[in-house]
Amino acid sequence: MESLPARDRRAGGTALLGLVLVTAVLDVSGFVRWVTGPHVENSFGVAERRLTDAIETERRRTPAEVLVHPVRAARNVYFVDVLLGLPNDGGRHAVRIGTAGVETTWTRVPEGDVLFAADGSPEVRRTMASLGGTPVAHADPEDGGLPWALYRIPREAAALAAERALDGSATVSAPGGNFLAPEDGLYVFATRGGMRVAFDGRVIFDGNAGGHIALRLAKGRHLLAAERRRSSAGLQVVAPDGFALPMGDLDPP
Repeated sequence: MESLPARDRRAGGTALLGLVLVTAVLDVSGFVRWVTGPHVENSFGVAERRLTDAIETERRRTPAEVLVHPVRAARNVYFVDVLLGLPNDGGRHAVRIGTAGVETTWTRVPEGDVLFAADGSPEVRRTMASLGGTPVAHADPEDGGLPWALYRIPREAAALAAERALDGSATVSAPGGNFLAPEDGLYVFATRGGMRVAFDGRVIFDGNAGGHIALRLAKGRHLLAAERRRSSAGLQVVAPDGFALPMGDLDPP
């Protein structure tokens, strides 16, 4: 890890919070227990349904990408993603997870307006003001759940902020290989140790200590070589959309 460029280590540190938050939020077994419980209609999920209604209303008015803060907007981001999904979407995520620069850096450059779901805290309002973001909806306190707020960030401001945030990370071109990067952006590779990992010919984990690194990857195929050196080892890769990629046999046990 010490041999990596300082900008990669800095980017990895900035993005680590997002990785940790996403891992905590996307506990699928907890999600299943939650949404199948007997009191969902009257308590859990009401605020999330109101949030998805507000998002759908805004998208009908003007199309936009949806970015959901990992902990400020909903008790379970996965639930919001499912509610906004379509039956024929092939399992594609309907939302992206991120903080729009509130706590962590942008991980991709938006292609349109951004509907950002977070809360009404001072730090969020300050960041939205700096981006020209306007509040378009907010939670009803009687719904329970988190006091979410929904903002619309203009495409130009969101793209400029993301480009500035990503400028410090050199883009790794796609030379071909077995690892598909589905889009341009910042990918966080993390392991608790025991994995030797080389990416596009460069060793990023030596098989001993754990750690994390953020790499800005070009869309396309890259070469990933990984060796598990102890049974409890695994590799997690969080894509720019904030969701962990399926890694097959390399997934943590």
